[in-house]
Order: sequence, then C-alpha cells, then structure tokens
Amino acid sequence: ASCLAASQAPAATPAEQPVAAPVTEAGQRLNAMFEQYFEEYLALNPLFATQIGDNRYNDRLPNFIGPEYRAQVHEMNERYLAAVQEFDPAHLSGEDRISYEIFLSERMRQRESERFPSYLLPLAQTGGLPTFMPALGSGTNAQPFVTVADYENWLKRLDGFVVFMDQAIVNMREGVAKGVVQPRPIMEKVLPQLDGMIVEKAEDSPFFAPVSRFPDTVPVAERERLKAEYRTAIEGKVIPAYRRVRDYVRDEYMPKTRTTVAWTALPDGKAWYAHLVREHTTTGMTPEEIKQV
Repeated sequence: ASCLAASQAPAATPAEQPVAAPVTEAGQRLNAMFEQYFEEYLALNPLFATQIGDNRYNDRLPNFIGPEYRAQVHEMNERYLAAVQEFDPAHLSGEDRISYEIFLSERMRQRESERFPSYLLPLAQTGGLPTFMPALGSGTNAQPFVTVADYENWLKRLDGFVVFMDQAIVNMREGVAKGVVQPRPIMEKVLPQLDGMIVEKAEDSPFFAPVSRFPDTVPVAERERLKAEYRTAIEGKVIPAYRRVRDYVRDEYMPKTRTTVAWTALPDGKAWYAHLVREHTTTGMTPEEIKQV
C-alpha cells in the first residue's frame, strides 16, 4: 500500500528535493577510521576477504577459535571502541551520524559476546569449517584456482585448516569440562559428515578437485608437481585431521552431548540466548517480548 501511495504522489519540485547533509571535518575523520578498521578486519578475517573478491590473503586461515586469535579480536575491538567514542555525535550529520551509531553498537555487541564461549562449540551440522572448506576448495567457489600461485595459496590455507581441526578437539574437551556442549541430535548429523571426508586415497577427496582439472593458465610442466603436493597434503594432513576429529567426536564427545536442545540449557544460557536475539534481530526486545509479538 505504501508503495502504491508513493507511486501516486506528485513528483517533488527541485526546491523540494532533499539536500545531502554536508560532510563535516569530524565525518571525514570518522570515515577514515572506518576505512582503517575494514582493512584490519580483512587481514584478521581472510576467509571473508576471499569471499568478497579480495585475494590478498588467500593463503591464510587463522586459528580463529584459538586463544591468541581471540585476544587479537579483543584488542582490535577495544581499540576501535575507544576510537569511535572519541567522536562527538553532535558534530556528525546525516549518514555519518547513522554510521557512527551502527559502528558503536557493533563494537559494544562484540564486547558483550566475549562473555559467551562460542569457541567451545566449534562444530555443527551447518556452517562449520569441516563442511565449508571442501566447498571453498572445490575450484568452483570463491577461492580462485587460475594461476600456480593460487594453487600454492590453497595448500598454505589447508595447513591452517589442520590447525583449526586440532584446536577444535582441544576446545571441545574444554567445553565438556565446563558443560558447554552441543545437543546430541546436532552431533549425530556431524558424525557422518566427518566420516564422508575420510577416504582411502586423495583422488576420492573433494579437496583433490582443483588438480583433477587444471585451467589452461596453469603450465603443463607444473601440473604433475601440484598433483603430487596436493596428494601429499590430503593424504598426509587433511584426511588424518578429519579422522582425529571423527574419532574424538565418536568416542569421547558423543557420550557427553546434552539431551536438551534449548540454548538456555547451557551455562549462562539465558543471557547468552538474549544476546543472540539482540545480535540477530538488532532490537532491544527480550526473547519473551518477541514471542508476544
């Protein structure tokens, strides 16, 4: 109805056209800070960079569930939270004021999220690295496989993936000790996903796909070398990493999974759930208030 009303309204005269608010000196400094933040964010989140077509960090996969990485995220967030709070919103106009409010809100939510140990739940049936990485490295996803350097970048990124898989076991053990574990139905779906990646030879792995079909841009003289290096990485690193995680989940973690499914059943779960509601709805409403809508 509102769209129809808008289409029937008379066009604004030139005098009635909205005028963009002037960019203030504070607004220029604010936008410069946003640019700097985004550059640091891409370096800290190289998978995101790859997904948006920024290929500078295609060889990186940080151990983002490890303590050192979490400390880096904390430091960066606190630094930019302090930086944005130096601005007086009264000196900002138009879109700059909106951007300021959004950025400040995001930094505050990031600080709040550190209370909740999501890193102790590194595996789930959707969206986790064990299922994302085979898709990313398929040769038909965001990770480019055009040049020899592209192929070598992926091998380096796989090394980071192996580190993540071993860290996942460490974190899940800590989660068991603290009562922060996944519901059993979730892990019952994860287990066959892990099993499916444990194959006898590299050629049977989706990680072998990029070297099973080379583009013309990769010299023929380099192809056998790359095939050998991929075979070594897959059989010597990737498949064993999946096997270690699968064995741990099957033998140790599964018996400790919870029979409850609600997020509120976790330690500090009620506050954690309320935080997730704010994160995903961007409202100030409580879960109870939302259920009444």
